[in-house]
Amino acid sequence: MIMTTITLEGKVYEVAPPAFGKLRKIIAAFNRMHQAGEESLATTDDAALVIGLLINKTTDEIDAMQISFKEMVEALGVVPVICGLEMKVSSGEALVAETDLMKSTAT
Repeated sequence: MIMTTITLEGKVYEVAPPAFGKLRKIIAAFNRMHQAGEESLATTDDAALVIGLLINKTTDEIDAMQISFKEMVEALGVVPVICGLEMKVSSGEALVAETDLMKSTAT
């Protein structure tokens, strides 16, 4: 099992791969963030949801925290790692998530 940590407000949180139910919510939130674009408030709402799922806090608890933009980006950056995904950029376009299973079945 891959474990990692994130730091929010100077406190270190241990992050483990999420259970399937949480993973479904995380993937849905990432999809909404991608579709909404950077200027949408939905992006930060979904970021709060994902971070909360990672450290077992509600979005209200996350909203009350003094999280810097850097901390938010770093916290979201651990998701591909703990979920066993590798993020790739193809010709400067959209990010594509590729699982180890996809790699092993590629010819």
